[in-house]
Amino acid sequence: MALLVASAASCLLRPHGVEGPRELLSPVLWPVSRVLSLASLSVRRNATAAWGGPVDDETARQWLQDNEAVQRQLAQYWAKLQERQTASSWQYMLSQQGQLEQAERWMRAMPREFPCLIVPAQVVAGSATPYQRTRALRVRQAGAAVGDYVTTRTVMTNRSTALPGMPAVLSASAVVGQIVSSGAWTAHLQLVTDPDFHLYGFVQRVFDPRHPRPIEVMDANSGPPRRRSLSEKDGPVSVYLTGCGDGLVSRPLSEGHAIAPGDLVLTMGEDGRLPMAIVIGRVRAVEPVPDSARHVRLKIEPDAQLATLEDVYIVLPQTREVAP
Repeated sequence: MALLVASAASCLLRPHGVEGPRELLSPVLWPVSRVLSLASLSVRRNATAAWGGPVDDETARQWLQDNEAVQRQLAQYWAKLQERQTASSWQYMLSQQGQLEQAERWMRAMPREFPCLIVPAQVVAGSATPYQRTRALRVRQAGAAVGDYVTTRTVMTNRSTALPGMPAVLSASAVVGQIVSSGAWTAHLQLVTDPDFHLYGFVQRVFDPRHPRPIEVMDANSGPPRRRSLSEKDGPVSVYLTGCGDGLVSRPLSEGHAIAPGDLVLTMGEDGRLPMAIVIGRVRAVEPVPDSARHVRLKIEPDAQLATLEDVYIVLPQTREVAP
């Protein structure tokens, strides 16, 4: 205690004062650290004496061999770890290259009258969690219920600012949804299976001359519809689609169109977010409408594999500059 008081008094009498607590307590800490150092040295000496003194040459050689074996194992583990890291980095580079190449393919596939920018993005925990048939267990969002299908994803982008509007999102081959909110580097993807997703499209009926498909065609004079077989010249059928959790469903339409499972469903491009003829999916089932005679409702199976969705492509339409 006397040493501590003397140390404090000497420090306070210095022209610049105390530089820190360590300087203030150094007269006390030094003896303590010295005692601990001597105690550790004594423990080591006593332990050596307890083990019977210095080891013999044979024991030392055995220990050296054991150490060398452990070092070799560590070197092997380290080499394997580096090899795995290199392979992982290489796979990541290939994945990034493949994503950029697919974005370029989408750019080339877009018609000239639809100028746009393709922004690559990645689904967070894409293949690690199979979401397509996943049901909600705990619900915090208003309007959602336990058991509802999980129909949203979080994606990472290369944009430091929010994306404009609600742009459409594609996989490598089909429409997968739209961006409903975004910020720096991230965005919220609403899948085509979400009940709040809506889209106009058309059904391209499969023509097979070996299996004629009878359809009903309205007469030009507004007479009763006449029946004939589907031909290659028959155009597509317009539909309005809504997500239904495990796919999409159409508004009721006439059964005279003779739409069948397997028919292709494509975008119509009416809202300016996508051009025409981007694949949405295929007709899974044609169901009668109970309260509407001679009308059916289509169930659509998305073409994209939503359960393993990883790389996606956000379509940002660009406005053309009009020359003065």
